[in-house]
Amino acid sequence: MRTGLSKPFLFVTRHCPAVVRGFLSLLPFPLHRLWIAQQMLRATSGFQLTVRTQLENGLSVTTFVGDEIGDTIYTSGIYEPTTARLFSKLLDKETVFFDVGAHIGQYTLIAAPLVREIHCFEPIP
Repeated sequence: MRTGLSKPFLFVTRHCPAVVRGFLSLLPFPLHRLWIAQQMLRATSGFQLTVRTQLENGLSVTTFVGDEIGDTIYTSGIYEPTTARLFSKLLDKETVFFDVGAHIGQYTLIAAPLVREIHCFEPIP
């Protein structure tokens, strides 16, 4: 896979402490390159990289690279699988759902096809 990030990737893997290399080895291959690029961008401009993926229910979601929840959704399609699956079984077409602290919006997107109305709020930009 050629993403144009090979030079920064090689620099970081050759010159960073073993802890960082160990962390990067735990991430799926394309994700660790995006993480390195994001750290470089964040350090210079405050910009944060995003990646598009799908939730377990098939709905598309954009997550932030380097975010624990976003990385988990990117790699496995769901964050907190037991809670999320139980949650979806408790909803019905008469429910008005409020997602306060929506973050990426996983619970909003899980609820979307199952409820009558959704209101979601995320106070942090």
